[in-house]
Amino acid sequence: MIFKNAIINDAVIFNVNDSELIPLIKNEEAILLNIPTARCLQLLVERQGHVVSREDFLEHVWGAKGIVVSHNTFYQNISLLRKSLKKAGLQEDIVVTVRRKGFTLSSDVVIKIIEKSDAEETSTLAHQSCLSTAIPLSPAIRETDSTNTSTAVPGRMNMRAIPDWMAFLLVLILLIEIIIFIINVIMF
Repeated sequence: MIFKNAIINDAVIFNVNDSELIPLIKNEEAILLNIPTARCLQLLVERQGHVVSREDFLEHVWGAKGIVVSHNTFYQNISLLRKSLKKAGLQEDIVVTVRRKGFTLSSDVVIKIIEKSDAEETSTLAHQSCLSTAIPLSPAIRETDSTNTSTAVPGRMNMRAIPDWMAFLLVLILLIEIIIFIINVIMF
């Protein structure tokens, strides 16, 4: 089953295409998931009611893209998924560990798959619940690196902060260029 959106417990919209959780509570921020974490949730939703083994996750989330990751990376993504679901307002334990078998969604979880005909209604509902006064910028490029943490995004903006080391490097390059310019002006 391929879907674009799902409503979890009538409280959160899971937008597959944008890899985000959108709380239906007014003034709550959308939670941006890294792509592997979103794929983990997508697989759990697609197989609701069934246990998904670690091997299935590794094959469908990473292996289908030709990526091999460690078991630690997999467990980090499950942890990020649980934290993101709680941050989005789902207080109960949504992702359940089935010892020595894998993971499944809790039997108490209600998932409503949004059909294409309902997509506009869902989009409107999401925009109303996440209305922001900020002007959205062009979407940032999302890394597929599973070490990224999920990011709270005001409204529906898709932005990432520049890492400190990159900002330092840019300032350093700028200073070197200024010094070279000054030396050239003095010499000639």
